[in-house]
Amino acid sequence: MAYGKIKADTLTWDNGGTDTDLSISGIPTPADLAAKLGTADIGVTVQGYDADTAKLDVAQTFTATQTLTDPAIIGTILEDVYTITDGAAFEIDPGNGSVQLITLGASRTPLATNFANGEAVTLMVDDGTAYTLTWTDATFGGSGVVWKTNAGVAPTLNTSGYTVITLWKVGGQVYGARVGDA
Repeated sequence: MAYGKIKADTLTWDNGGTDTDLSISGIPTPADLAAKLGTADIGVTVQGYDADTAKLDVAQTFTATQTLTDPAIIGTILEDVYTITDGAAFEIDPGNGSVQLITLGASRTPLATNFANGEAVTLMVDDGTAYTLTWTDATFGGSGVVWKTNAGVAPTLNTSGYTVITLWKVGGQVYGARVGDA
């Protein structure tokens, strides 16, 4: 026969050496107790509560310490769109959003200081009036961006509208590809 026992601040289940799941129901949460007592600060501690566990019935905000493994996403993912402030050595930072826009005020040499392996950005560049981008900064890895389109050469920017470029980092190197026709 298996015995349950409460010991100090933990609940253990001794099932003769066989692991089983133990389910306890009917225990009120601190929020339930606060609602019943009319106060939000009741000094209740719930042992074993895991703040990193996703809950099915409430909206969640995940942090860098939480991981989704093989998630099934239903619907469209809403990506952050960020407008970069033009400058001599502007930063393309994936932390600002996965879609980034810039209108150039002169020819520039962008940086990728904060790119981590596995991150990607879709960059939409409005060249202003025939400006260019130089992609040779070492923050992209090696001697700059490794281009996977246009025979390995950096793309020429459209003279009107946006030029769309995808950048991604793998193995410490940022790769790039122009999206669409020149």
